[in-house]
Amino acid sequence: MGSVSDYIECPKCGNQEAHSEFYYKTGEESIMCLDCGYNRRFFITNWDEKEDPALIEGQTEWIPKFQLEESGGHGSYRLRAKGYNAYEVGSFAEPAGIDEFKQMVDTRKEEIAHAQYTVVTDGTPYTTILIMGDIESFEE
Repeated sequence: MGSVSDYIECPKCGNQEAHSEFYYKTGEESIMCLDCGYNRRFFITNWDEKEDPALIEGQTEWIPKFQLEESGGHGSYRLRAKGYNAYEVGSFAEPAGIDEFKQMVDTRKEEIAHAQYTVVTDGTPYTTILIMGDIESFEE
């Protein structure tokens, strides 16, 4: 499935760190802000109906049904486990998610090479690094 990736201005906080992914063959789209954690998904909900035998026989035409979901905007996180060179990124659905993230990092600090979170206050992103790993070489 083909897609176009880009960084755009976040629709929620206005920062330039929102990752946009557009799947041009299906019309689906996702946006995630790496600062405030805003998420938006525009996706097809009825893929299972496309394989319906009645549709295969040509009796009816499959028409995709789209749904829009928005969430987040309470901050984002970046996490890398020891021994890995890829990051997990995500967002906080609620403000309390930041405290839960900090608690999880503290509990699992022996397994984590890098952990940080970012919140946006008055349009300015602020990043707090909880565990600073060697980002360049991914060495521990």
